[in-house]
Amino acid sequence: MKPTTEVEGIVLSVQDYRESDGIIRLLTQDKILSILARGIQKQTSKNRMITQVFSHVRYTIEQKENGLSLLYYGNVIDSHYKIMEDLMKSSICFVLAEVITRFHGNPTIYMLFDKCLKEFQNDDAKAYNYACLLLAQIIQKEGIAPFVDGCILCKRKDHLETLSVTDGGFLCTTCNHDRILPRSKQEMIQIRSLFKANEKDFTQLNEMFAFNLDDFIFWVEWLEKCIHFNVSSLKFLKSVQTLTW
Repeated sequence: MKPTTEVEGIVLSVQDYRESDGIIRLLTQDKILSILARGIQKQTSKNRMITQVFSHVRYTIEQKENGLSLLYYGNVIDSHYKIMEDLMKSSICFVLAEVITRFHGNPTIYMLFDKCLKEFQNDDAKAYNYACLLLAQIIQKEGIAPFVDGCILCKRKDHLETLSVTDGGFLCTTCNHDRILPRSKQEMIQIRSLFKANEKDFTQLNEMFAFNLDDFIFWVEWLEKCIHFNVSSLKFLKSVQTLTW
């Protein structure tokens, strides 16, 4: 057997490959690995159960610098099986997985995605907080975070009343001219806190605020509009949202 190494991470996606193989996208602490899993489309495959989407796994692989690494065997640390039984939860996690795959990962992204999965597995509404924090981290990394230190047009710091996607930040009452519906003071504070929070602030932010599905969709759409990136799984999530109303 060729030299092997152990890797631990979260399965973002599994793509069918050739007749019975699959390609796994595995989010680790600092990167995304592409791993060839031979024969996993077969019901008799020993590796079939360790390649389920959103599972937290540990693999033994033949890692290659160029090309696909090869899966030998592994074990499941946490399956998060309840997520796949819930259409809404799984749809949200597929959106996150698509976004992470497009923009890559880092230790903070890994931690937030892991927290999000665990909260959804435990039916905790705080999962939306971690999901929005994850999106905010990616938005900041891409340099498209909204300006939240004042009005983006006149820079005044008082009488701020809404957030403009077109202008890219907060607007005051004067600059808004009733173009965009005002947001509540609580909403404005919540948005600012989301983009000002460092990792040491995540626990406090999680205790102070309660984000929801609408917040999550808003920030995915912010990504789409600011860098012209189409999140294909978002359309399905919106259809699920419509069905649940």
